[in-house]
Amino acid sequence: MFQRIFLFLLVGLAIYNFTQIENMRFFEPSNIVATIGFISCLCGIAILGLLMLSKKIKKYIEQK
Repeated sequence: MFQRIFLFLLVGLAIYNFTQIENMRFFEPSNIVATIGFISCLCGIAILGLLMLSKKIKKYIEQK
């Protein structure tokens, strides 16, 4: 349950950070904070996906 809430929050934060990047110039000084925030949200989504997958695998193994 909490994983889906965190996933929703991470996706929302990634969208927000992506909209803060001006003219798709990722590495300009004014956009670097938004770029770092966007990349860190993508990393968080990947880690949360791995956590959800590992829980599914654990449940599958316990059923056998």
